[in-house]
Amino acid sequence: MSKDNIYDYVITLPETPAFLDNIEIMLDRIVSDGNSPTIKMTRVNHGTEEEPEYEDRNLAHPQPGTKFASGKIMLHFRLNDKYGSSAELITYLRQGMTNPKPPITVQLIRSGFKIVWVSDGVDPEGEPIGHYEYDEIIAGSKSQFLPYMNDVPDGAGGARPPNASDDLYLSGYYDTEPTELI
Repeated sequence: MSKDNIYDYVITLPETPAFLDNIEIMLDRIVSDGNSPTIKMTRVNHGTEEEPEYEDRNLAHPQPGTKFASGKIMLHFRLNDKYGSSAELITYLRQGMTNPKPPITVQLIRSGFKIVWVSDGVDPEGEPIGHYEYDEIIAGSKSQFLPYMNDVPDGAGGARPPNASDDLYLSGYYDTEPTELI
């Protein structure tokens, strides 16, 4: 697997009983094709070492650092394939679903690693210099994420809802930088 093919995706969707069967189909697809710090799974005692069994794959726990907002949940997951638009990602996620399909809103599509070379010119010897950045197809907007983010410390021992001046990050993956919301 190449770092060039790993992309982070964030979607929002309603947590409504009418969509639960289709959401389960979507979660199965995400788990089989990628991974997610959002989807909580517990290993059960039966199954073999080569093929363990898991349970509790559901939306009972929103993404770490987030909460339910207005009946919706935010999911952050990583896939080994690049989907270059909201429409492509939604088509992928809806494969195998029957009606009613949940309305899915894509909030972010970004490479999991810095893979895009940005030239900073040349050094005194004429050698090219630069740095790497993320391939951001849909940049996450802090204003879109604020309703879903957990309360932050208020400096007086309590907590308050986050605002645009707070430094906020999405849940992260081992060995990668967390996604800062700007």
